[in-house]
Amino acid sequence: MERSEEQSNANQKPNEPLGDQDNGVMEVDESQEISNGQGSEQVQSLSPQVTDEDAKMTSAQPEAKEPTSEEIAEQKKLKEEERKARVKQTVMKLFKQMKFGCNKEICYNKYCFKNHFQKKDLTFSNDQIRFQEVAGLCQRATDPNSLLCSDSKSFSVDDLKEVDKLTEGLLEDAYAFASSFIKNRPMKKDEDVSMVEESKSCGAGILRTESEYADTLRLYEVNFEEVQVLIDTLTKNIEESKLKAAFESLAMLFEEDYSSMEKSFENALMVWRGMLTLVQFEQFMNFDWSEVLERAINILHKSLQDLRTYNREKLLVEYVQLCIPKQALGNFVLRLQNYMTISLMINQRWKHSFEQSIMVLDVLQSGNNKKSYRQRVDHKEFYNDAVNKDLDINKDFNLWIKERERCRKANVQFDKYRIFTICSFPWILDSAFKAEILKHANRINQDREALSINPMDLLSMGRAGMHLMFEVNRQSILDDALRVISRPNQNFKKPLRVMFTGEPGVDEGGVRKEFFQLLIKDLFNPEYAMFNFNENKVMYYINGLSHEPNINFELIGILMGLAIYNNIILGVSFPQAVYKLLLFEEPDFEDLQEWQPEIAQSLEFILNYDDPSTSLEDVLGATFSLEVENFGHKQDVELKPNGSAILVNEENRQEYVDLYVKYTFIGQCEDKLKAFKRGFYRVCDEDLMRQFFQPEELEQLINGSSVLDFKAWQKNCKFIEGYTNDSPQAKWLWEIIHDDFNEEQRKKFLQFVTGSDRAPILGLGSVKLYVGRHGEDSDMLPSSHTCFNHLLVPEYSSKEKMLTKLLLAINNSEGFGLM
Repeated sequence: MERSEEQSNANQKPNEPLGDQDNGVMEVDESQEISNGQGSEQVQSLSPQVTDEDAKMTSAQPEAKEPTSEEIAEQKKLKEEERKARVKQTVMKLFKQMKFGCNKEICYNKYCFKNHFQKKDLTFSNDQIRFQEVAGLCQRATDPNSLLCSDSKSFSVDDLKEVDKLTEGLLEDAYAFASSFIKNRPMKKDEDVSMVEESKSCGAGILRTESEYADTLRLYEVNFEEVQVLIDTLTKNIEESKLKAAFESLAMLFEEDYSSMEKSFENALMVWRGMLTLVQFEQFMNFDWSEVLERAINILHKSLQDLRTYNREKLLVEYVQLCIPKQALGNFVLRLQNYMTISLMINQRWKHSFEQSIMVLDVLQSGNNKKSYRQRVDHKEFYNDAVNKDLDINKDFNLWIKERERCRKANVQFDKYRIFTICSFPWILDSAFKAEILKHANRINQDREALSINPMDLLSMGRAGMHLMFEVNRQSILDDALRVISRPNQNFKKPLRVMFTGEPGVDEGGVRKEFFQLLIKDLFNPEYAMFNFNENKVMYYINGLSHEPNINFELIGILMGLAIYNNIILGVSFPQAVYKLLLFEEPDFEDLQEWQPEIAQSLEFILNYDDPSTSLEDVLGATFSLEVENFGHKQDVELKPNGSAILVNEENRQEYVDLYVKYTFIGQCEDKLKAFKRGFYRVCDEDLMRQFFQPEELEQLINGSSVLDFKAWQKNCKFIEGYTNDSPQAKWLWEIIHDDFNEEQRKKFLQFVTGSDRAPILGLGSVKLYVGRHGEDSDMLPSSHTCFNHLLVPEYSSKEKMLTKLLLAINNSEGFGLM
């Protein structure tokens, strides 16, 4: 089996000098030949053992004639000439390799011109200087041959026709495998190595957080169309058992090669690029292939550990961001998730590999998170059902909290790799589990708060001192709520209790729900003009020109935080930009496309304008300023200093779009946005929210989930006031919901009963439903009290009549039911 010569590493510590230079050829002391080779012990071990039989035969043979001094001198001379020839050949190979590169299209050897990370360091002003560098390298190296690349070459789609060639060359050479299927062919030596504009375009929807290595990383991008041809060719022509054996051998080669190499980013990239290609095969979803995948995960994790030691992990994250397309990344994630699920199901032996898998996935998730929205793998693909089902939340979260507190006390940065907890990798947890974590964290905070209260103060305050009390009048609910939040040192992390003035009753959830509904209705009243409303998108966003005081926006932030901790769906639709800003992320062009698609379309025209006959300045005539309307009056706003004097052109158009997006979501409402965030984090733990939640998950916490499981809701339904589970009307109701209603009608029914067409983040199974008898059979329509999830249904005489009346009710309701 052919092995790469690079596996010995290209940058070992220098040993004794090889000798003096003689016309470009290194002089080497003959005594070094063995010591620089396998070693005297190995040479002795290879010598044959002499038996008695051999001794007799030897004694019977005539004695060998001793060579003369002239013959010895001649042999020495021949050996020296051979040695010089070998050294000269090595030097010339290395010289050529550093000047032109090896047979492969991309390389990872730091002394090869095809290693595009080292290209600047291997560019010399003339050949004499280059030769001096080569001579010095050979002189310092223990084994100059270790500096040379292997003779293998990169494979492409043209080579895939010959299966024997693939199995013998590609699958038996890890280095060749990791250097094949190139998407972006490097430019010739005398051309610019930067990528074509199409590949590195910074147009709409593309994130521009690129390092100085971005163009070089793109040269190592895999051509997944060619990989698919490879997959089809191998699976068609090779039995699965033989293919599995070949891949297992290939994974071992990667492990051996990497272990013998210098620890550098390029060599780590070799492993990641090779494994990325390998796991595209669907066979890795099979249980029988788990051990092959385990070996791949082990080597990926080892390279990741090495990258962390010299702080190059971020470069690998950038490779994921820039160079792994959505489908290929999704395949990689799916294989790892499947393996992790198997690991949890099997036994403790797999625990270590399970943790390694999470750390590898962490790199993929970080890179995925930096992609534009359209190019991202859905964040839900990183959830693992087995983890969410089996994790001991108390144990894991408490360990995570303990470690973070230790770091705070020691004034050191939190290291999620020091002590393994799932909470350090929250992307694996689904929204419902994270909601449970929030509840658990809130209980911890409430317990701490209770312990800190002076017993004498508790006696004077009574039980009310243990709760956050909102006593409000229906006619002045907004003013009363503002009065409560304005109290000094108000603790919003206490359990919430609401009481309407002059109304008896215990707040068991319904009063709180009504309080939120009424208050939100007031705050979003168009008369206050606190929010701009997009009728087509049915969305709200902060109106920076509103005359309402900032404390009103702070109140909305507080309400959003309280809604999270009290499992209340607010039913207010914001663009994703709101949730990004709450989590201290910057909105981008795609957020503008969601909020103001017409304006985004105009800006996209500017970004994509490409008419050489007329400049963008002449066509557009726009400057870095905007004309905005302020309650009937128009005013100019500059996007940057002196913006009204700067025309938008081809060179600065991306900056113009970026500033437009920033002004839309931040600049026009900065003070109100700060108040809004301040209110939110008066309730919520900032560190916890930023650590655990994606913007989409935060939206689910506040606005609920669109996933509606009515069978789970049926299990939490209680028939009261004359109805039982055995009543015909009870059976008809659920038959109608499950069998007769379509999806849209089920959503309307949910809206009719609860006031929202979405489920809480914990699902409909967490919502109580009460169904009561509302008199005898009549033509009255069903009615509901949305604050209590209370449905009132007359004792209809038939299922058909119930269906007709329910449809009339849900199609003519505005959310609070028809009495």
